[in-house]
Amino acid sequence: MLYTAHELLLRGEKIHILAEGYGREVFRLPLSVGGFPIGGGWIALHRLTGAPVLPLFRRLEDRRFVITIHAPLPPLGATPDEGLDAWREHLTRLVEEYVRRHPEQCPHLALVLQIAGPGAAGASP
Repeated sequence: MLYTAHELLLRGEKIHILAEGYGREVFRLPLSVGGFPIGGGWIALHRLTGAPVLPLFRRLEDRRFVITIHAPLPPLGATPDEGLDAWREHLTRLVEEYVRRHPEQCPHLALVLQIAGPGAAGASP
């Protein structure tokens, strides 16, 4: 799948990849609702192709999806860890703001509450 995405990017096409999706975990966002894993597939594609990475959030309002596209993340450096701390900090701020504004739309928050189980402290009924 990453090979196909790589080829699309090299042709100038656009792709959408979930940050927690494809590839091994590269880092976690230290969110107030718990750690959120960031997979390495889209990071590898950025490094291989130089394609810009634009954080995108989607939420449901009534029966419509509202999409917010943020400014591109700064390019990563040549070494595996160069620039990842800046990405982690920037993405943590963006996701925390999203969770604060739209907690009902946050699947990670729902998973945290579901893990607690019925009747546990902090669990949803």
